[in-house]
Amino acid sequence: ISAVKAGALGFKDKRRPIATLMFSGPTGCGKTETAKALARSLGWAEPIIINLSRITKIEHLSTLIGAPSGYGSHGENVENYLTTKVIKNPRSVVLFDEADKALNTYFYSEKKSLIDILLPIFEDGRLEDRIGQVADFSRCIVIIGSNGGINEVFDPRIGAFVPSDAIYIDITELMRAASNEEQELKYEQLKVRMAKQVGDYLLRKMRPEMLNRIDENIVFNPLPTDSLKAIARKKLDEFRLNMRSEHNARVEYESPKVEEAIINYLLYAHFSPKNGARSLDEPIKKHYAGPLYDFIMSSGNDREVIVGFDRNRLTFKIGAQIKRKDESVFVLTALEKYIVSTMSRELSQKSENEPILDEEIAEWLDPRPVAEPKNTLLVSFSGTARVVRARTNDFFSRGRKETLTPAKIK
Repeated sequence: ISAVKAGALGFKDKRRPIATLMFSGPTGCGKTETAKALARSLGWAEPIIINLSRITKIEHLSTLIGAPSGYGSHGENVENYLTTKVIKNPRSVVLFDEADKALNTYFYSEKKSLIDILLPIFEDGRLEDRIGQVADFSRCIVIIGSNGGINEVFDPRIGAFVPSDAIYIDITELMRAASNEEQELKYEQLKVRMAKQVGDYLLRKMRPEMLNRIDENIVFNPLPTDSLKAIARKKLDEFRLNMRSEHNARVEYESPKVEEAIINYLLYAHFSPKNGARSLDEPIKKHYAGPLYDFIMSSGNDREVIVGFDRNRLTFKIGAQIKRKDESVFVLTALEKYIVSTMSRELSQKSENEPILDEEIAEWLDPRPVAEPKNTLLVSFSGTARVVRARTNDFFSRGRKETLTPAKIK
C-alpha cells in the first residue's frame, strides 16, 4: 500500500497517523483479514478493532474514551478504552469497522457526532479520554472499514438512491459464467461498477473534513471463484489437521476429485454473495465437520477415515489402524540435536523471569558446525526435548512484542 510506505518514510504530517486508509467493499471480501495481515507483516500485535455500528448510545463510548461522568460505567474498565490500548501498543493497526453505519450517530448530550469524537485522531493523531489519558496515534496505521454504497443504486425515476441487490445478483451470475473468458469480463465490469458506487457514496455521505484526511481509498472487490475455493479448501484442511492432533484420526479422500466435488458443493449450493467468504463457515460445520466428527467419535480414535462424496452427501469408510506416536520422542537431525542441546543448556543457566535477548536467540539458531536449514526454528521445552517447528520471522515478531523469558518458553 503506497500510503503506508510514504508515511513510514516520513512523507506526512508528523502528528498524524502513518497512514489513514479506507477499506470499502462488501461483507466477507477480506477487509478485516487484510488489516490482520498488515499488522503481522510489520511484526506488530493483532489489530485493535472497534465496531462503530455498536456505538449507538452515549454509554457505548466506553470502548473509545469512556462513558461521561454521571454514568455508572464512568471510569470503569479503563483497560478496554481505545486510548489505553494505543498507549500500551503505540505501534498498532487500528480498524474502525462498519463506519458507514455510524456516520449519522449523534450524541445530543455531548453535542457531538461520533465522527466529531474520532476526528482528532485523523487531524492531529491524538485522542483524549474521560480520565485525561492522551493516546498518540502518530505511529499507528488507521483503517476505516465500510460496506457503504455496495447495496444501493440511483433510481432516476425518483431522483434518489434506493436499496438494491443488483451487485449480489451480478456476483451470482459471475460464479455461473460458462467460461473463464466470460467470467473475467463480468468480473472487470463488476469492479468498475463497484468503484463508482463506492466513490459516489463517499462523496454523498462522508463529511469533507473526514474525507480529506483519508490517504488512500481501497475498494475490495468480491472474491473470485478461485479464491473462494482456496478459502474453502483451507478451512477443510484445518479441520482435518485438528482431527489428527486431537483424536489421532487421519482423514483422507477417496480421490482428489472427491475433495473438489465437496468444495464445489459447499460453494455453489450454500454460498451467499451477501456474506462473502463468511457464508462458507456454516455449511462447512453442518455438511462436513459435523458428520465427519460424529463418524470419528462413533468409530473410535486412532483410525484412518476415507471420505467419499455421493449424491451431495459425504460417505465414510474405516481405513487402517493408526499407531499412536509417543509425542515426547522425536527423530532429530544432527543440526536439530545441536540446537536443542544448546538452547537447553543456555536456558538451564537462566532464572525463570530473566529476559532472553534477541541476540542470544540468533546465536542459538546460527550453529557454525552445520549449515542452517531455511525457515526452521526449534525451541526446547522444559522436561523432554520436545521440538516445535515455526517460522523464524514469527518467533522473532513474538519476541519483539513482549519480553521473552524461560518461563514463557515453558
